[in-house]
Amino acid sequence: AGVITINVKDFGSTIPENLRENVFARKYQMGTEKPGRGLGLAIVKRIVEAHGAQVGVKPNEPRGNIFFIKIS
Repeated sequence: AGVITINVKDFGSTIPENLRENVFARKYQMGTEKPGRGLGLAIVKRIVEAHGAQVGVKPNEPRGNIFFIKIS
């Protein structure tokens, strides 16, 4: 059995390491540039984990973030 990884990259501001887990919390927002309800990534995390997969975010070099889902 293998592992499938889905990556979504952005080239905006890199999320600091100490805040990366916070982006998956309900009602957490990094800034007010494009206000929302802070639910999108929290919902993604619940769905992904309900299926036994992993979700996370890591820095995109030289700038931005890589959001990923690992399915095994």
